[in-house]
Amino acid sequence: MKIIVWYLGVLLAAVSGACGAGRATGAGTTVEADTAIGAEAQPRLLFHTGAVETLLAWFDNGCPAETIRELTLQPANRLMEQIVMSREKTGVPPFADALTAFAADPTRSIHTGYMLAEAYSLREHLAGLVERLTEPAVTEHIWEYVTGFFPDDFPTGELPPCEVFFTATGWHLGDAMVFMYDPETCEIADDEPTNGASKPVIMFNLTIVGSSYGDAVEQQIISFQNVMAHELFHAMLSDYRAWRQIPPPQTIEEQALFALYNEGIAHYLADGEFIRSRGDELKEIELAARSRFEEQWRVICDPALPDELREAALRNGTQASSYWDKYIAVTGLFMAAHIDRQGGRELLRECITRGPEYFVKTWERLIGCF
Repeated sequence: MKIIVWYLGVLLAAVSGACGAGRATGAGTTVEADTAIGAEAQPRLLFHTGAVETLLAWFDNGCPAETIRELTLQPANRLMEQIVMSREKTGVPPFADALTAFAADPTRSIHTGYMLAEAYSLREHLAGLVERLTEPAVTEHIWEYVTGFFPDDFPTGELPPCEVFFTATGWHLGDAMVFMYDPETCEIADDEPTNGASKPVIMFNLTIVGSSYGDAVEQQIISFQNVMAHELFHAMLSDYRAWRQIPPPQTIEEQALFALYNEGIAHYLADGEFIRSRGDELKEIELAARSRFEEQWRVICDPALPDELREAALRNGTQASSYWDKYIAVTGLFMAAHIDRQGGRELLRECITRGPEYFVKTWERLIGCF
């Protein structure tokens, strides 16, 4: 299959700089996962579980209306509500109204747009799951694994702990995500920590983890570890770019190029073992994703097309509901796999250090497409 790359080359010639990704503080239970070693040990991952614990207690107490406000004030729930309202667009009420409607439904099955019925049906499982996922043994290796892909002079030991919020409700496609937020206002912020007020936070919806990450708890833990590596890379990359004072991508073309690099490498850090174990069995999937990406890249780079169409091409390449349909992320995943396999881990590390343009040019050189 012929690789169409001329238009990507044109953009790379025009883009001289690198192109931002997406932690928080809050009330509720905080569990420290200490992954440092020795006298300098400090917590690297801070798990905030209050939103899950208060919701499960609310379920156990019969969903009393008088404690709904307590649920809505949980920082994780405030952020979750903003995500739901922005993603669902229409037909979703405020979280307080959804809780009120759920409390009034004796069947506990009403659709609210926040997955309350699903969380209620999994309430016993979620109580055990949140305890298991915050055990140090589950996450202690992830920090070292991810930070090992960044340059030695990046002072990861001086970074504040990466904060992870657990919820049991939220957007039905949002199992895990990284975004910027302002801890003073508890408002989701811009994509880059440019003003020093916002910072990246990781959020997991444990109802989705408990229902789609595998049938058994041990399977769910393994999947959680992989996804945590993915999300931690995004958060760490955001910190790295802020440390180097790299500006966020401005144009839609720069955003797409950055997504190829950011999402592709994050996917590889999470799923690289699976990709490597399958060898050439995934070749057709790789070529299909690349072909789709090339087709949509033309759309993204065509200023004559409506902005809505170009933005949809970018969004669908990273947010499709099916894993293999994320043509930007999956293309970047296989690019990272080729770089790691043919150039070694140090070359992939150098690509992360030097940014999207170097990442793509390194892949082109290795596969000989020019």
